[in-house]
Amino acid sequence: MAFINVCERSPLVLFLLIPILAESTITIKNKPLQPYDVRMSQFNMAHMKGELDNSTFSLFKNLNGLKIEKCAISHLTPNTFENTHLEILDINDNIEFPTITSDTFKYLQKLKVFRFTSNSYTTIEEGSFTKLENLDVLVISHQFLKNITKSFLEGLNNLRELSLTFNEVEYINQDAFEHMKELTAIFLGNNLIKTIIPGTFKNQLKLEDLQLQDNQLGNDENFHNINWKNFDRIISLRFLNIAKNYLNYINIKDLVTTFPLLISVNFLPNNMTCSNELYITNKLRHYRIQIEYYGNDLSNCKKFDLSLGTVVFDTNGFK
Repeated sequence: MAFINVCERSPLVLFLLIPILAESTITIKNKPLQPYDVRMSQFNMAHMKGELDNSTFSLFKNLNGLKIEKCAISHLTPNTFENTHLEILDINDNIEFPTITSDTFKYLQKLKVFRFTSNSYTTIEEGSFTKLENLDVLVISHQFLKNITKSFLEGLNNLRELSLTFNEVEYINQDAFEHMKELTAIFLGNNLIKTIIPGTFKNQLKLEDLQLQDNQLGNDENFHNINWKNFDRIISLRFLNIAKNYLNYINIKDLVTTFPLLISVNFLPNNMTCSNELYITNKLRHYRIQIEYYGNDLSNCKKFDLSLGTVVFDTNGFK
């Protein structure tokens, strides 16, 4: 199975890594791993335990892609990756892994893709990414992140794709993304975000894809809508996903004013009546905005023609 970028629509897939399973019985400590071929460029390190240091990968002469998964790594020295040329690093599903700090990336200035998912007992310190000035893609998923702050994302000035899906994010600081002016895609689905603070996206002049599905938008006792003015008119945005939130209405005029280049919206399902779904659908089609659909449970209408955006009445009217 090849490594695949979990972010859809990514133009940044650099290459596929062929997972080469290391011997699962090895305990690592103060001894180098033995590659099948010293010239191999990708390595899948799985089902190992122990400590990593600068000798661990010393026999790999061309290593630029590494996946560490289902391991129990108790310690990682700052010079572990000193002799590598890593551009892609995946750390996934590990039983144990040391805290991620800025020292983790001390010798990884060439890193372009970093994915860190489902390492339940590992934390990531604020300021960990300050040395990753060439990073293109950052994926942090299933890590119980609560808030997104500028200090957490510090140093990622050239990042193009950010994915923080399947966490517990409730709050995005107003200045969290202000230094990240190269972003083209932000994936924040499957979190607990209730509102967007004005100014959050004010510097996003290249952002094309914003995914906010499966959050808490509109889950307010007195307000079940989105104030699109809070998004600071993202003139470059083309794709928007707000499905599976708590919205009962969408102001389409404000939507197209905020995102003038929008070509695709995913808004179903949400907490809307059938009549509101139909009205929004027809308005979006009027602006020639394509409607995408999320899963199978799409609509509150009894019969909703997805291709034409029409409702078929039965004897009970709208359902």
